[in-house]
Amino acid sequence: LRALWTGTKPAVVRVGIGIGVYMSVIEVLRKKFGRAREDGTVDITTTGALATGACARVLSTVLVSPITVVKTRVEYFGANPGKNFFQCVKKLHKNEGVGGLYRGVFPNIASSVPFSAIYYSLYTHLQRRFKENESLKGRPPLLSNLMASSCAALVATVATQPADIIRTRAQLDSTNATAVMHVKMVLARCRELGFRTLFIGSSPRFF
Repeated sequence: LRALWTGTKPAVVRVGIGIGVYMSVIEVLRKKFGRAREDGTVDITTTGALATGACARVLSTVLVSPITVVKTRVEYFGANPGKNFFQCVKKLHKNEGVGGLYRGVFPNIASSVPFSAIYYSLYTHLQRRFKENESLKGRPPLLSNLMASSCAALVATVATQPADIIRTRAQLDSTNATAVMHVKMVLARCRELGFRTLFIGSSPRFF
């Protein structure tokens, strides 16, 4: 049963630091790209939300890249129970150098940045539309937020799944293969197994 939670420690640290940086940058950029209302809230356009989500995600993705590599490998290969993820990061640096800590960072950016840009812009747009919808007025805000976030997450997940597959392959690889080589590998698999192979893993990633 414990195997279902393999990689939890690095995942918690990655999410904690990543979301902390992401939301902090979001708040700063919202004021830059948005327009302040009289009640103190900030109104932001879809384009502004797109730019805000993308910029925030680039910074957080690069910052937590070493932890993401460790998380991906621990989930796939397992890990020595006596080692914490800091020891894993140290060993990764010793065996593969600085490049190992940032393995797959470009495919990761190509996956997470469009995801955040699509998600955040679509989420804010749907949230605004749901608030204006007469049939949803009077219902708990949690319902409209859940509907908006789920729809946005579904679209963003499907749109970025091919890039996430490349990201996973790159982070599992301990060689010096370039991102271009991993793209070619995925395209070769696509030619062999069909177009649907680019979206394998979409469902668990969405949930």
